[in-house]
Amino acid sequence: MKMYELALQYEGVKEGSAKHHKIIDTYNQIKPLPRNYKVTYNDSWCAAFVSAMAYLTGAKNFPFECSVYYMWTAAKQKGLVIKNPVKDCVVIYDWNNNGTFDHVGICINVSGNTIEVIEGNYSDSVKIRKISLSDVQIEGFFKVGYKTTTTQEKPLTGANTSDIDSLAQRVIKGEFGNGEERKKALGNKYNEVQKRVNELLNETIIEELAKRVIDGEFGNGEERKKVLGGYYEKVQKKVNKIMKK
Repeated sequence: MKMYELALQYEGVKEGSAKHHKIIDTYNQIKPLPRNYKVTYNDSWCAAFVSAMAYLTGAKNFPFECSVYYMWTAAKQKGLVIKNPVKDCVVIYDWNNNGTFDHVGICINVSGNTIEVIEGNYSDSVKIRKISLSDVQIEGFFKVGYKTTTTQEKPLTGANTSDIDSLAQRVIKGEFGNGEERKKALGNKYNEVQKRVNELLNETIIEELAKRVIDGEFGNGEERKKVLGGYYEKVQKKVNKIMKK
């Protein structure tokens, strides 16, 4: 999966929601943490969003940052800058055209002189922006590559062929790459394994949110329901299970 594909799954996420907190938590898992700064839930988070998407999809040589300025500076130092945008590239904005570099997003489509960009912290949510390539607020673009390993070439034989959980765990660890690379490696097991991957990742989210509920992070009653949104019922069920132990 590429960055823009994953980012689209977060469209509509609002600041302060459980999914927004998950984005921030994901960024803070990056090692080493850029400039040793741990992002809070109240910080601006456009760069943290892009970095989290890059981290989760295994982007290679990515300039992880929670600061647009430092992200763009690092991208230039790494030689990642491209002249023209392409799908999945990163878009840097400078609203006042004064060299401060204010905002960042991920290109999801290029059509003629217009690009569509998905952005975190766009009016306090994850939203899509359409903008003309001639707009002076666009500072530039940089490309993204993805990690590849030789382990995906291991034949899927023996117990592993039927052990969907084992294959799913190996996918999560990055063993089979992304997109078409993963499909090729997993063959006719792809759909079943990918379904299990999604389930396992969702279980991890539920587990983490349940622990935070127990720690008193999301309040009670309607307050908790509002913060957790669509996760509420599953998280509450997990909380009740943990508390009964």
